[in-house]
Amino acid sequence: MTYLEFLQELSQHPVVYLVLLVVTVWAYLFLLRKRIYSISDPLFFAALYSALAATAVWYMCWRNLIETTYVLQFAATEVAFIFGILVFPCFNGQGSASTSVYRNNKPFFSLLYIVSSGMFVIAQIAVYSIRGIPIFYASRLQYYAEGGGLGIFDRILSVSSFFCWYLIIYRFAYRIKIKFWPRLLDHAVLWALVFSAVLSGSKSTFLTVVFVIFYFRLLHRQDPDCAIEFRDELAKWQKRIIIAACFAFVSVMAFEVHSSSYTLLVIETSQRLSAFGDTFFMAFPTHLVESLSGKHPLLAIFGGVLVMFRLVSPADLPENVGFQLYRGVYGFDAFVGPNPRHNLMGLVYFGIVGSIFYSLTLGLLVGFLRNVVIRWMKPGNTIEPLFAFLAVSCVSVSTDIAIFMKDVSSALMVVPVMYLLAFILDLALAQPVALRPNAATFLP
Repeated sequence: MTYLEFLQELSQHPVVYLVLLVVTVWAYLFLLRKRIYSISDPLFFAALYSALAATAVWYMCWRNLIETTYVLQFAATEVAFIFGILVFPCFNGQGSASTSVYRNNKPFFSLLYIVSSGMFVIAQIAVYSIRGIPIFYASRLQYYAEGGGLGIFDRILSVSSFFCWYLIIYRFAYRIKIKFWPRLLDHAVLWALVFSAVLSGSKSTFLTVVFVIFYFRLLHRQDPDCAIEFRDELAKWQKRIIIAACFAFVSVMAFEVHSSSYTLLVIETSQRLSAFGDTFFMAFPTHLVESLSGKHPLLAIFGGVLVMFRLVSPADLPENVGFQLYRGVYGFDAFVGPNPRHNLMGLVYFGIVGSIFYSLTLGLLVGFLRNVVIRWMKPGNTIEPLFAFLAVSCVSVSTDIAIFMKDVSSALMVVPVMYLLAFILDLALAQPVALRPNAATFLP
């Protein structure tokens, strides 16, 4: 079933779809209410996206467009995934300690901030020089598709930009001054991050900033050394970014329909939201899922990491399930396709029973990172930015495990280099960082 065919189907019973949507969103948020800490929590957005995707399945079930077997398999894998998250006791904030245990790491974090800023700026300039501005490309995949070594820049940018955001917040929150680093450079880095986010054309980039702030506030909310006023200011910026993102989404919809009509705007927005279920309305109604290749499941999951270490060739990796779906529905390759959600990935590679255990494993992974590992993250822990990076990324396993594995492989490649360079810089400089206990410094 194509996008157009599914939208035509929804247009026959829009009220039913909206009722199912509301009930499904409520069900997901209710089940995860003790694991979602705020609306800026990455898990909140993951739950919302999952509910939007699940609504397509419930609607097709109500319309008898798919077999009961698919519905039961989908329901079982969703329950298994959520159960995996709920297994671990929720994090109440006390595991991150009430005092700043790692105060001596603040100078090192400042040097790590300098290194990550330098890597980010150099990599971004190099990519722009070679490929131009990404916002003018149809997709991020197309931007990096031609190879030529650009993949390494993509990895450097994804890690270094996250570290830049996190560490610049850390620097302002603890009022840290770097003697040889003028304030003008902080403004330059900040504006470089903002412009990079805008020119990337990615709608999720600014949400990543919200997630960065979320984890910083969560880990440091009981640290007396962290400026309370600054934490409050960060909370305001979270709300502003979310509101701005919603406004931008509606504005883009209005622009695309070329009309100020409220009805047309609602229809266009509904169409965009219903597209979250594309994996299922492409795979299930015509049994297309049964024709998808399920060979080499371990390569499908860990292939990105293995390719990075040159243990396997990119040509040996199985074709992306989303690409297979798109070709099966439209009859041609376009290097695009729906995200192969964990329900479909498990079904294709492990069968009905195996898919339940696969989804459970992914849920356990998310729950372990968010509710167990976080308890070891004292304020100022050396690996705190790395943990935040992986904690933000891990919720993507419900949508596409390849996203998380790409971030893991990027971290394995880039983070050791960043820490090594920061350590060398630390040895080369004698006490480069000084604290300003009476300064009141905020992000511009």
